[in-house]
Amino acid sequence: MGRKGAKNQTLKDEREDIPQAYNSHQAPRRAGKAGVEAGGSRWRMMAEADSMEKLRQVTSWLKEVFVNRPVPYYEVTPQTVDILYNLKEYSETRERHLAFLVEDTEKRAAEYEAQAKYLEDLLTKGLGLSLSSLSSKGTAYLNTLVNSAITLGTKDTCLASFYCAINDMSSELYATELENKELALEFASMSKKLTAALAKENQLEEYLNKTQKYLEVERVKVESRSRNLKFLRDKSEDFKIRIKAAEMGRFSVPASYVVISM
Repeated sequence: MGRKGAKNQTLKDEREDIPQAYNSHQAPRRAGKAGVEAGGSRWRMMAEADSMEKLRQVTSWLKEVFVNRPVPYYEVTPQTVDILYNLKEYSETRERHLAFLVEDTEKRAAEYEAQAKYLEDLLTKGLGLSLSSLSSKGTAYLNTLVNSAITLGTKDTCLASFYCAINDMSSELYATELENKELALEFASMSKKLTAALAKENQLEEYLNKTQKYLEVERVKVESRSRNLKFLRDKSEDFKIRIKAAEMGRFSVPASYVVISM
């Protein structure tokens, strides 16, 4: 009885150890699952924060656009917020480009005004001339000089700027002429290929017409030969029947030669 009792106690202790071992194996799994859930929760929180930031920027931009007017109603969804946010980014980028363009234009205008002031001082103070004292021809020359500078896009009216602008335009003209020559050669090549293709098409059409006529003649010949062959076959069958009938009549015994035995 002592041994049996000790054995039962050992089995009982082993059963009590099973849940602990199971729990020790399941603990890392539960920890991993919790980590995944925590990571997903952090990702959702980051996405929500990003959406809220976009919505805040879109709302502020709409207020700036409509100023004192009420902002039109729109359904606040992730899709509409993304569309309005992209529109805001495009509008701000375009406004920056326009600001740069205006700034560059104002800078060029200031440079032209400074150059005009310099030329005016040169004429009035250096040469003792004024714009009102210039002849009509001199005024026309001056206007031509100014218009040439504007057309060529030079930063001033000095000779070096005109040379640089003319060289640039000459290079563009040469490149354009070279491109036109290449296009003309390509057009000539395509025209030659097209002419050859049309000639080939006409030749093939002529061959097709000749082939159709030849096939029509051959069809008539074949039909005639087919009729002749049928006629010959019919005649052959007729001759066979006549020959067979003649042979049967030749080898048959007349009734007068039959001897009746008594």
